[in-house]
Amino acid sequence: HSKCIKKLLRYLQHTKSISLLLEPTHIDHAKLCCYTDSDWASNKTRKSTSGYIMFLNGCPVYWQVRKQNFVSCSSTEAEYACVSDACNSLTWFDALITDIWMNPLRPITIMENNESVVYISENHFTGSRSRHIDIRYRNIKHLVKIGFVKLQYVSTHE
Repeated sequence: HSKCIKKLLRYLQHTKSISLLLEPTHIDHAKLCCYTDSDWASNKTRKSTSGYIMFLNGCPVYWQVRKQNFVSCSSTEAEYACVSDACNSLTWFDALITDIWMNPLRPITIMENNESVVYISENHFTGSRSRHIDIRYRNIKHLVKIGFVKLQYVSTHE
């Protein structure tokens, strides 16, 4: 453990001048967006890893990476679970922003690199191949429908 602590202290010492800068802006021009991604069954347990990062006016303000607590049956399910986790955090973060600025930043754009996830979130499509996803993550469709979030496709290479 002492090696890890020393490595952490060296890192902090050499990066103390690095910071995140949140530029002031008028509330009418504020923008909240979120990028999500996950792998699919890439480790021995076959549980996928999800990650997302929220940007407020281009500055990263919240991020999370975690292993999913179930085995996904498809890459679409793994990505959809990631978007679901991001939506839960966005709901909390939006409430915080609304309390501070008294003006919600909606719709919040979620950048997603799986076209099937974007399609399922915007359409009332419940085929036999996506039924397990629809049952588990129906909340995303509701958030899209009420205009809270909007999913947008982004290439994996961006």
